[in-house]
Amino acid sequence: MAPKRSRCDEADASPTWVKDMLAKWEEYLERFDRIFALLMKMQETQQYLCSTEKELDARVSNFDKTLNDAVYSALAKFNSDSRIVKEKECRITWVGIEEKGTPQATAAFDREAIKEVIDASGDDELVAEWTNRRIDVRRFPESLAKKGRTSEPPRRETPLCCTGFADTQIEKSARTGKFCSPSRSGVSYSPSYDHLQPTGQSQDESAPSAPRMDQGTRDRLHR
Repeated sequence: MAPKRSRCDEADASPTWVKDMLAKWEEYLERFDRIFALLMKMQETQQYLCSTEKELDARVSNFDKTLNDAVYSALAKFNSDSRIVKEKECRITWVGIEEKGTPQATAAFDREAIKEVIDASGDDELVAEWTNRRIDVRRFPESLAKKGRTSEPPRRETPLCCTGFADTQIEKSARTGKFCSPSRSGVSYSPSYDHLQPTGQSQDESAPSAPRMDQGTRDRLHR
């Protein structure tokens, strides 16, 4: 006699396609969990960035007003002095060149001395600037150069002023040692600064200036 099937066994048994579908749903749910975790992490990072930005904004807004005014004044001063600084980059000063008997003789001597140095430099661009009269030679201060001195030994500086082009060949030649070498010419060149002008003398912004020498320096240069 054949055995009878149990109805309970038929109810508990699941088809194969149901098991496969449940497995796929489990896989989909795991993927969704990972995506949601990533979104939560992105949200936390965004909140951290927003809080950091608020802190930086608070620090900037709480700056001292006096400090802000000082920074603005410094930047405005730097911008206004940029033209003067640009002109001073095109200058070379000779210190300790004695004057001649008359202003005309002094001017002729200065131009001849500068011409010899420029010719000896071998720089074609520098020679062309001199030929085109774009290099100016003057004594500082000009008012005292015209009057002359009787109370102390002559101490005259001869600044070279080059105008009309940005990267002056005078400055380049001075850096490379081709122009006005102290070991060969016996004189020195130095940058000029307005705040180091002789006491009691006035000058405008466009006039060249040079540092004041003490008596010991003048004696060494005159030897």
